[in-house]
Order: sequence, then structure tokens, then C-alpha cells
Amino acid sequence: MKRRLCRCILRTCLLVALVAAPALAQEEPLQLTLRLRRDWGYGGFGEIQGRFTMGVSGPEDLRQVVFWLDDQVMGEVRQVPWQWKFQTDSFPSGLHTLYAVGYTQGHRELRSNEIRTKFLSAGDARRATVRVILVLLGGTAAVLALAAALTLLISRRTGGRSEPTTSRHYGLLGGAVCPKCGRPFALHWWGANIGLSTKLDRCPHCDQWSRVKRASAQELANAAAAEREHPAPGQQDAPTDEERLRRELDESRFVDL
Repeated sequence: MKRRLCRCILRTCLLVALVAAPALAQEEPLQLTLRLRRDWGYGGFGEIQGRFTMGVSGPEDLRQVVFWLDDQVMGEVRQVPWQWKFQTDSFPSGLHTLYAVGYTQGHRELRSNEIRTKFLSAGDARRATVRVILVLLGGTAAVLALAAALTLLISRRTGGRSEPTTSRHYGLLGGAVCPKCGRPFALHWWGANIGLSTKLDRCPHCDQWSRVKRASAQELANAAAAEREHPAPGQQDAPTDEERLRRELDESRFVDL
């Protein structure tokens, strides 16, 4: 009885495996992936103009790939690499659909994904390029203007003049010596480059714009030493901790509780 039951179970498992095998094979279809690469020209925001290359990747037994533009055959390839180069000016301007159809050694037909894009004329591509450049320049100018405005606002709130200190930190860009007031300061990232080693930057001490170069560590140290020995008119030494505490206590008397 037990032997018959085991045989019945074994036959059932074999039957299920034979039925499920073709279904599993069908659940893993062969894939054909289409890519579009710009060789030269304009390409952005779903619009292209110039020379481009279509390429596909698929199973190892591919024997032929046909590249399509809408309902028109662009070309056929029968060997690796599965690529086709084309010039957009050879086709009408407007929206188009690109795709590829591959054929395997086992006579399977595979259709790739579709790429929908708009072909531009040479004149439209030039105008689109100019628009992109203007947007980038406008965004850069806006960021620089905002940074300059924030720096000017901070300098006005602090009186526009910083106090000399014994230790300086100039950051990754390094420091420069102002040619107008002779004081060292850290170069700003938003300073305009006007040469290989020259920037148009604003001194936070005298609020003046000047052409400056990155100074050496010795030059910065000499400028800082001269600043401490000969402070600018109206410049005061940094208050001590005791003086700051006394000032805070005096100011707290006028705060309503």
C-alpha cells in the first residue's frame, strides 16, 4: 500500500514538472534593448538634431537586426556590433518613433523598446542651443548676484570691517591680500575668474572690488602681522571675554521681562 502511494505521488510530481516547464520557459522571453547615442549635434528635452547612433543588445544567437523609423526601415545589420548611424536632417522634422526588430538563429522575432523623439531642423537646433546657454548664464548670474547681496548685507550688519585676529582660516580657495587696504582675506567661491590665476573679488574689510591673486602662506602671514601692528583708523582690538560679559549684562537691563 505504501509503495503504491509513493509511486502515485512520484508520477504526479513528474507530470506537474512536465506541464510547468513550457510555461516557465514562456515567462522568460528574450529581450532586445534599444539605445540612442549622440555622436554630434543637439540633444535635449526629447529633441535631437545631428548625427546619432542606434544600438541594441540582445541574446547571443541574434543573426539580424532591422532598425525602424515609424513605418520606414532605416537599415539592416547582420553582424556585431548591432548599430546603425543616421543623420536627422535626412528625415522630415517632427515627432518620430524609433525601434528595432531582431531575429535569432532559432527564428524568433524580437521587438525592442520604442524611443519617441522630435527631429529638429538645423535652424531650430541652433535656436534651442542659444536658449539653453542663456538659461545657464542667467542662472549663474542670479546665483552670483544673490551671493554678493548676502555678503554685502552681512558686511553692513557687522559694520563692514572685521577685527584683526591672530589666527586666520582661508578655506580651500586660499587667501589674497587686498591691494587697497592691504589686509588679508579668504577668496570667495563666487569671485569672477579673469585669468589663470587672477580673480575679481571683494575685500570684506574695505568693501572694495579688486583684481587679486592667491597669495602664498608667507604673504598672508606678513599681511596679518602688519595689520596687527598698524590697525586701520577706527579699528579696535577684539574685546576680551570679561568685556563682552560686562556688555551683555549692561544690555540685559533694558530687556523687558
